[in-house]
Amino acid sequence: HDERPDAVAAGAPVGRPDSGAADAVLFAATAGVVAAGVLVPFLLYLSFLEQPWYYPGVVLVVAIALDVVLQRGVLPRAVRTGGAVLAVAMLVLVVVPAAKAVTLRHSNLDLVAAYLAEHARPGDLIVVYPWHYGVSFDRYYDGEVPFMTVPDVAGHDFHRFDQLEDLMRDPERIKPGFRRIHQTLQAGGGVWLVGAPADEVLPQFPVPAVPSDDDPWSWNDSRYTVLAGLQLRWVLQQSSPRAFPVPPLTDRPVRDYENAPLTLYALQPR
Repeated sequence: HDERPDAVAAGAPVGRPDSGAADAVLFAATAGVVAAGVLVPFLLYLSFLEQPWYYPGVVLVVAIALDVVLQRGVLPRAVRTGGAVLAVAMLVLVVVPAAKAVTLRHSNLDLVAAYLAEHARPGDLIVVYPWHYGVSFDRYYDGEVPFMTVPDVAGHDFHRFDQLEDLMRDPERIKPGFRRIHQTLQAGGGVWLVGAPADEVLPQFPVPAVPSDDDPWSWNDSRYTVLAGLQLRWVLQQSSPRAFPVPPLTDRPVRDYENAPLTLYALQPR
């Protein structure tokens, strides 16, 4: 019979887990396996593009589960010590990347919006590409000059994939937005392009094929957005404006996810 203080404090004989520890290990292991095993099929079902922000939740669950298994499971001391050393080593390895990451801006659209609120004139038009930048731009922009997105969706409180689907089903519905751009330039106004569509200019206005319900990949919104950028380039080329790039609005590096260059297209310099 062991009467050592550490055995009494633990409430069980040394080296043997109590029933609570066994239950905790079983629960943690199950939670970790389920969390990792469910996420991938779930993302495949949603058919979303892979993005790193989908994974922190499941990584945290798995990390906590491993910690419980290592601390409360019946494992040799060397295994638990090795786990602690590995955790410290991983923390050391991420210090430099983390230090660089905290200096990055996650967006420059706040700066772009502030610049346009000051410099855009009546008769101008602001064009935001790609269309999903419109949510952030609408949040920051409080100017008087109207803006549209390409593809042109209405309402920017959240990403309107329902409206994007309507545009994909009917290629003619995107043309009024491009006519608005052309008419603005012909009237002597400027078009402020927020973003950077492809530089390629096609010989003819590209018309996308209507997606098929039998082909899920034909509904890929990224492919449609790229084609809309080619359409935008064609319209700008046909309208014959000059391009006046605006110098970067910050010296700090900006993450690629929302780093939009700003260019003024106009018939005459300002």
